[in-house]
Amino acid sequence: MLDRWSLLIIRFRWAVIAVALLMSLGAGWGASQLQLKSDYRELFSPGDPKIEAFNRLQDTFSQSDNVMFVIAPSSGNVFEPKVLAMVEALTAAAWQLPYSQRVDSITNFQHTYADGDELIVSDLVEDALGLDEKALQEIRHIAINEKQLKGRLITEASNVTGVVATMHFPDLSNNVYGETVRAAEKLVEQFRLEYPNIDIYLSGMVVGNSTTTDVILKDAGFLMPIMALLITFMLYVLLRSFLATVATMIILSLSLTLAMGVMGFLGLPVTGPAAAAPVIIITIAVADSVHILISYFYLTGEGRTKKQAVMGSLQSNFFPILLTSVTTAIGFLSMNFSASPPFQVLGSVSAIGVMFAFLLSITVLPALIMIMPISTRAINAVQASWLQRWIEKIILQPKMYLVASGLLIAALLIAIPKNEVNDQITKFYDVDLPFRQAVDFSNKHLVGVSTLEYGLINTAEGGVNNPEFLHSVDRFTQWLLQQPEVKQVSSISDTMRRLNMNLHGGDEEWYRIPASQELAAQYLFLYEMSLPQGLDLTNQIDFSKTETRVIISLEELSTRDILQLEARFNGWLDSHLSNVEYYDSSLALMLAHVSVDNSVGGFLSTGIAIILISAIMGVALGSLQMGGLSLLLNILPAVMAFGTWGLLVGQVGLSIATAVGMTLGIVVDNTVHLLSKYIKAKEQEKLTNNEAIRYAFSHVGMALIVSNVVLLTGFFVLAQSDFMLNQHMGYFTGVTIISALAVDFIFLPALLVILGNPKKRSPIPNQNYEGVSRLVSKSP
Repeated sequence: MLDRWSLLIIRFRWAVIAVALLMSLGAGWGASQLQLKSDYRELFSPGDPKIEAFNRLQDTFSQSDNVMFVIAPSSGNVFEPKVLAMVEALTAAAWQLPYSQRVDSITNFQHTYADGDELIVSDLVEDALGLDEKALQEIRHIAINEKQLKGRLITEASNVTGVVATMHFPDLSNNVYGETVRAAEKLVEQFRLEYPNIDIYLSGMVVGNSTTTDVILKDAGFLMPIMALLITFMLYVLLRSFLATVATMIILSLSLTLAMGVMGFLGLPVTGPAAAAPVIIITIAVADSVHILISYFYLTGEGRTKKQAVMGSLQSNFFPILLTSVTTAIGFLSMNFSASPPFQVLGSVSAIGVMFAFLLSITVLPALIMIMPISTRAINAVQASWLQRWIEKIILQPKMYLVASGLLIAALLIAIPKNEVNDQITKFYDVDLPFRQAVDFSNKHLVGVSTLEYGLINTAEGGVNNPEFLHSVDRFTQWLLQQPEVKQVSSISDTMRRLNMNLHGGDEEWYRIPASQELAAQYLFLYEMSLPQGLDLTNQIDFSKTETRVIISLEELSTRDILQLEARFNGWLDSHLSNVEYYDSSLALMLAHVSVDNSVGGFLSTGIAIILISAIMGVALGSLQMGGLSLLLNILPAVMAFGTWGLLVGQVGLSIATAVGMTLGIVVDNTVHLLSKYIKAKEQEKLTNNEAIRYAFSHVGMALIVSNVVLLTGFFVLAQSDFMLNQHMGYFTGVTIISALAVDFIFLPALLVILGNPKKRSPIPNQNYEGVSRLVSKSP
């Protein structure tokens, strides 16, 4: 069957290449339809309860997408005429940003006071350059004592302030984030020139979304070419054949084009995580080509004709490559158990790419070999004597290597609990990026993007004006302010307290909730009628006035802390305000939930994939013992990687939990090739156990080293991404590959020696490696 297949490929080699090129042209059109999406909402499934609650908050109240200008004068004092004038000017300019719906700052804060029986509502700062010292001190006193401003738009030390522009995007189909941020950046540049002694940082989730797009495009335009050059260089160094390297790169390019084409035809979006697919497909597709080429080198080195060598290489590698491709695809498809859609897309597209790489390596690659004058001199390079010497050392002292590697594995196993599930949206970006620096600065001095939002509902008479409901909101607000994790709380109860005090002559004794529903409704009506356009209360009260939003700004917290905080807040509401309906959500909360769900789903799906892959291998290899051994070999690299990660990093999240299933397929490639050659040597070649070990490593050892080194190169490039999810995925995958090499080239041969010779001493190896030479001369 394989001989007939090989003959057809060889005979119609030009037709095979032509068909592949035509398919790639069609796929190129599909790839041109790919859409880039950077909205953080893409990380969450549409039916997720927290995203539904988040969307409800966004639909009920004003949207929370914003651009934040964080302002830090070099003098350390915001309340200087020139600094306040700059804040005034920036506040006015921010209204002109695309999609700007609301702008909040200390200068346009709607300060309230009474003039007799009249409620006066005005900007806190007007004509800043004309203010004297007394007026400045009065404004400072009001600002740092106003709960709606302190910690959110002004520091208590008065050294940092903020201007927040809230956006309303009609839809997210166009590059609305990029358009908004480019305009904001121009504004920052303009004000930096005009006010050189004032530092301005650009933060907010609109900037974060735009940064994600920038990072994706940078990775595509910078990392991908570097990766291609590095892989080409590594292949040439390891294969010692320019044309063999060219043939491999053609297969990689076709695999990537076809996979991206399918992605475009299916309408799958390109998000931050999914943007890693090209790197993954290219690096993993290397393995198939390397195995076929190195077997081809072996056979031509023995004197076989090109046609015989191509047929022999396909005969030897078809089954192992098929098995590794299927198991690798299963590993990637297990990512569909992820709670985050972008990782589902990444897994599906990578699986498609792996299968295309398999098909191309058994069709187009042999055809390319037939038409290219590929040198056979590479045979001397790939038969590395150091690998033979290494295997002989393990055969001589298997117990020492088994115990040493076993102790290392045990030590890393113990380190696994050091890992903690943790994802923070601000930590998705490298510290070198301006956005990350701005967020870190803002978190240190003002509020950041870590919040919890509650929608509190009163369907009874009076709605939000009901004194009992207002007292409930106020009790919750005051309790929140006592929690150590809370930086600031934005609540309608503070506004009602202030209005009540204002309309009682400014007497602080009246800084409390109005006594009646009529008074509350009257105060709220007067206040709303006095507010300028764009600064209404839609950020706190819904249109029907039956629901209010409480926004809680938090310290930077881990995933576990945020979930515990939510449970504590909800528990307090259930215990103390059982009559109040509520729901909660926020970006930080959604991310915490999806991170935990993704970790649980990722590990569960990986466990299922490991069992399924090991069962397939057991059946395919025709040995229950080998199936059990493959199960062990597939688990150990992940164990070692998690232990190493626990010691070096200690935090896992969306990318790491998902990468486990992805790396499983990479690990399986080593296992399949080594065990299949070992079984073939024992059952077909009738070799002794130790000879079978030499046979397996002499035939596929160098191919595995070449492919794994190239894999390491590719994932090292991925780890240079400024998007931390991809960066961590790259590093974790690299650690897993190194762990897999340690398991396969130390632990496995030592274990096979002991299992295969249970009552015999290991023989003294042949120092001239004649046995190895004899085995290499056999048919692969």
